[in-house]
Amino acid sequence: MNRSAVGNKGESLARKALRNKGMRVLARNYRTRLGEVDLVCQDRDTVVFVEVKARTSDAFGHPSLVVHGHNHCQRACHSLPPTLSPNL
Repeated sequence: MNRSAVGNKGESLARKALRNKGMRVLARNYRTRLGEVDLVCQDRDTVVFVEVKARTSDAFGHPSLVVHGHNHCQRACHSLPPTLSPNL
């Protein structure tokens, strides 16, 4: 499985898991000039930005080890357009 397919599968599994927890997916692969966030969700009255990390094995470490902060998620949060914002 190539990297793109692994990423797509990981995002699909993440969407399903988040929906099963009652979250509403507002956007996928949300892009701004400042970066991209894999999923934008709504959990009751909270907008949740989700960065998905998927791997086929732990040979190079657990996916959580490659998450280096949340700056691009913060930037994306501030650039959320009104058309995407849920009625909170």
